[in-house]
Amino acid sequence: MKKFIFTLVFVVSIFQGCDDNIEKTDNCGNNAIDVGEECDGESFTVSGCDELGFYGGNLSCNSSCKIDTSTCSQSHCGDGELDSEYGEKCDTLNVDGMHCEDFEGYHGGTLKCDDECDFDFAQCEFCGDGIITVTEEECDGDNFGDLTCQDFNYYGGNLTCNDSCSIDFSGCIGMCGDGEIQGEEECDDTVFDLNCSDFGYWGCTLSCEDCQASVTDGFNSMLLGGSDNETGRCISVDSSGNIVMVGSVLSDFEGVEGFGGGDISISRYTSDGQLLWHKVFGGDNWEDSVGVVTDSDNSIYVAFSTLSNIEGCFSQFHETTSYEAGVVKFDSDGNFVWCSTHALSEHDEQARDIAISSDENIFLLYNDTPDTTNIEEYSVRKISKNGTVSMLSSSYPLSDSTMNTVSKIIVDEEENFYIFGHTGGSIDGIHDDPYWRDAFIVKTNNTGSTQWIIQYGNLGTNDYVYDAEFTPSGNILVAGTTGDGTYFGELPIGGGDIYLMEISSTDGSKLWSSYYGSDLYDDLPALIVYPDGTVDLYGNGIKIGEISGHGGFDVWRVRLDSSYNVILQEIFGTAESDFMEDAVIAPDGSTFITGSSRGQWDDLFNSGGGDIFITRLNY
Repeated sequence: MKKFIFTLVFVVSIFQGCDDNIEKTDNCGNNAIDVGEECDGESFTVSGCDELGFYGGNLSCNSSCKIDTSTCSQSHCGDGELDSEYGEKCDTLNVDGMHCEDFEGYHGGTLKCDDECDFDFAQCEFCGDGIITVTEEECDGDNFGDLTCQDFNYYGGNLTCNDSCSIDFSGCIGMCGDGEIQGEEECDDTVFDLNCSDFGYWGCTLSCEDCQASVTDGFNSMLLGGSDNETGRCISVDSSGNIVMVGSVLSDFEGVEGFGGGDISISRYTSDGQLLWHKVFGGDNWEDSVGVVTDSDNSIYVAFSTLSNIEGCFSQFHETTSYEAGVVKFDSDGNFVWCSTHALSEHDEQARDIAISSDENIFLLYNDTPDTTNIEEYSVRKISKNGTVSMLSSSYPLSDSTMNTVSKIIVDEEENFYIFGHTGGSIDGIHDDPYWRDAFIVKTNNTGSTQWIIQYGNLGTNDYVYDAEFTPSGNILVAGTTGDGTYFGELPIGGGDIYLMEISSTDGSKLWSSYYGSDLYDDLPALIVYPDGTVDLYGNGIKIGEISGHGGFDVWRVRLDSSYNVILQEIFGTAESDFMEDAVIAPDGSTFITGSSRGQWDDLFNSGGGDIFITRLNY
């Protein structure tokens, strides 16, 4: 349909044009259309009302030969009236109450009516026009308003807009809650970049809120045992950071029954203090453990002495009235692998220590009394990971004294091994005093040949060596106890002191030594040397320096810097008696100690008698 004005223009154009049927005279009333006439009588320049935009009726011609539309229907497109019966959807400003959003795909804007009385959507808004309709669209094309990935808690990247004008976050990078730790996050959901040790604890419960970690129920100690006496003998850390504790037990605990007499317990814990497994090893008589090491497979090797007939763990010389020394291997899951025992006669053979070389050969050190003289000698066995034994040293009589014993073995990179102990006799004519003990050190090469022996100590006192470790420079630190004297320094403290001595690993010469402890009796079971040269001395006593304990014997630690100056002294314990036995460095630089407590160690419940404690101490 066309508007009326368009029709009029059309009629005028007819009269201005040339047509052979139009007469050239101005004679209105002659029933012929002359120039300037729209009609004349029954003749019209248009076919009817509809050609002029009206929806019906009949045309008439007035006396001036002009078309009279009064007899036409007055409804037409452009009259502002909605004539839906004639197909109009709208008319000028009348859009029948409709809006852009009433039509699929449009979200807002202004709905118009075109010249044909049909809807005009030119000013309507739709997805893809680059304009964001706030109520319907999150974005449009490259238009995101002022929003970026960071406004949606992402750490970076670029927003994209999909075909539905919804924001696509696939180009954004990271956010709290995506399960991945990024940026400044300490955790994300159940994933943590920190562990309990970062908060100063061995074990704890970690929580994550706003991707920042917090800790509850933190602990640094365990107290384990039953109604009888238990003690932690030795402790190690495997290549995965798990803690292996070996103890001597008389009770059933951790849900595992013993075999009778005194048994050996082996427990493995994760680095955050969760028990992986616990087992008991032994027979119906008495067993005791003296050391534990682990290899790169996280297999566990325990040095022990036994009076029992343990299946697969006794030799032809075994007697239930004399000890037999051995090593038992368990895999990382606690399964028995093999047992190697080393009785040379029907007399006592007691395990003293165990070491593992860089080639993962096992070295067992034990005392033996091969005849009725009761003069103790020592032997070393080199054992491969599969249990094959190499007899490096079958028996070494150090002196004719009955007071010979060994306490420690360490192995260097070339598998030279160093034996530490004490004797009541004279080695090579040194310190011949049958009433007092001297300490000694023996270096043996990897073929079993002795390289050198030194005997040392204060005259007229008992001198013992309990622990030794290599220094970062390759020398050896030796620690033990001694009485009054000046061999280890000019100013003994009194009451039985701790000594620390550095010797050359090449020839055994003394490089430096000094006293530590208190004016009362002190005992030293363990020595730790850190990679930076810092040294920890761990002992038992009533006090350390001028710091008094908590009652009975307590556990103390003295820390020395790399120049052996005291930088820390502290004491741990309860009102009852507490004793530590061993210490080990953890991968994070902290140390773990184990021993026995008769009190509420670290405020933990005591099950009765002496319980095993395992404690983590921060570096």
